[in-house]
Amino acid sequence: ALVGGGIDMSRAYRVENRLQSACDSAVLAGRRAVGSNGYRPTVEKLQADAYFATNFDEASMEATSTAFTSTSPDNGKTVTGTASTQLNLAVMRIFGFQKFNLAVECEASMGVGNSDVV
Repeated sequence: ALVGGGIDMSRAYRVENRLQSACDSAVLAGRRAVGSNGYRPTVEKLQADAYFATNFDEASMEATSTAFTSTSPDNGKTVTGTASTQLNLAVMRIFGFQKFNLAVECEASMGVGNSDVV
């Protein structure tokens, strides 16, 4: 059980790390795409969604039920995002554990000049 837990925990860490990276890149892309019309669902949000989908592949991560949402509380100056997924466990299934729920948050905001910060 200890070895199995270690294997699945290392897999969960890897997936969570990739989920965080995908979330970060998505909000940066969404923030970068913001124009004079603010953060719109038809343009900037689609850009963020596309970056997330490119950077997080459910199949290679052995994950399911992946979701990403992004919003802007201040009309595009800051873009926030949340991402979640479920990791199918490999070894711990023997002991009755099927999945890990993983979730991350990310934010990108316009700083000095044309610099984006995560």
